[in-house]
Amino acid sequence: MGNPDWGSLSRKHALPSFFLFRTLFCVLTPYLGPNSRADVRFSVLFLCLCIATVMDELQDLHHSIIAVSVGDSLLQRVMNFTKRRSLDALHSIRWRLLTGLLSVAVNSSNALEQWEKSTRECVAMWNATNKDLRNRRGNPSVMQVPVPKRTYSEGDDPSDEGEDEAGDENPLIPREGSRYAFRCRLDALQSAMLLDADRIDWDIQLFSFPDTRESLRDILLNYCVQHDCEYKQGMHEVAAFVFYITHSDATKIEQLYREHQQGCPSLPGAFRFICPIDDVTALSYHLFDAIMSERGVNLTSWYFERPASRNSGIKTAMNRVQSVLLLLLDKELHKQMDVVYELPPATYLLRWLRLLFLREFSLEQCADLWDVFLSERFAAASVGRCYDIQNCVITMLAAVMLLNVKAELMKGPNEAITCVMKYPSVDNVASLIQQAIFHLDSAKKLLGQHITLDVSDTTGKELFEGVEVN
Repeated sequence: MGNPDWGSLSRKHALPSFFLFRTLFCVLTPYLGPNSRADVRFSVLFLCLCIATVMDELQDLHHSIIAVSVGDSLLQRVMNFTKRRSLDALHSIRWRLLTGLLSVAVNSSNALEQWEKSTRECVAMWNATNKDLRNRRGNPSVMQVPVPKRTYSEGDDPSDEGEDEAGDENPLIPREGSRYAFRCRLDALQSAMLLDADRIDWDIQLFSFPDTRESLRDILLNYCVQHDCEYKQGMHEVAAFVFYITHSDATKIEQLYREHQQGCPSLPGAFRFICPIDDVTALSYHLFDAIMSERGVNLTSWYFERPASRNSGIKTAMNRVQSVLLLLLDKELHKQMDVVYELPPATYLLRWLRLLFLREFSLEQCADLWDVFLSERFAAASVGRCYDIQNCVITMLAAVMLLNVKAELMKGPNEAITCVMKYPSVDNVASLIQQAIFHLDSAKKLLGQHITLDVSDTTGKELFEGVEVN
């Protein structure tokens, strides 16, 4: 089976056209009651805002290309907390720029062509890799290597038969490195991945389609095979979120292109080849791979321990959040959590950190947070500094989140466990991320120098003179 036809899927399930909404509203208005008219007006207004946000993002990218300042403009846009934060921003394109999948060092005269070429190369690499894996997985010959029966003549030693029959595969004990062992490994990985994929409960129609589950399986299988690693629970949610954001961006650009065909489709028309709806799986794989690697936030170090490095890994990160960062932020709360309750950090931080807060905030808020997480590594690389996932905005945000619910955490151990296991909803996640940035970079040497503060958030302003954490 080839790649899913996400183009037809998108056209079937995409938001109704703005022009169709407008026409229906004009036709039906005389027959609608006041409440119904208000609902339709809200739908039209919401769709107009979505379209305006996407066009604004495309135009901003276009202007940054002309000004030869793609990287700086991108950081300023991500770190501008005065503007409306929206899921309708093209987050997947931002992430591809921040991880180097799309170069920020492009020639202004042919930047879009360069990005389109990079996209085609990513798609071609995915198609070749995935095709090879499908062939290896689906070839029945991997189950057994037949060996013809041997006839003996005088002088033959029957004990030599074992060497010739080395191709026979014992189905109970697959030979290490054999094709059958490879098939068994893939089957085990696939079973675990599909089981976890079924548990995704985001109430999003996209994840009810079999093609989506197949794409997630292919992304994760290829990742594990290419990196010779095992599948760990939680990787499916990270991959699913990347897939969802990429699919959403491709759908919005494709829809915008169709609706502007009668007008000026130049920008949507160009970007539909940079974020093609029919290659969502390919783009999602490369983006997931980048986020897991050092090109992104090196998230793989929180899934797989490195024995040679004592100061890396998820255990170090969890202990740093609760025992070091929380102590710097609030000694009283630290004592309550670490000494009085003796609450093991793994109780909640394992999920918080490995999933990059996907279960603690809404998907819209997480898209915003991930912009900042990837921007930190990008900003560090641009000034020649090393990025350390153990001492970054991600870990500081976790500590700030604890401080944000201090009143609830101080009530007692049961209340504290309930709170961290089901973190209270947050209306303004920008306030939390601003606090994390100011605690980490009060001297404005990295992300702090790009931030535009929301003047309505007095908390961030008060923390501006905070102590930088080393």
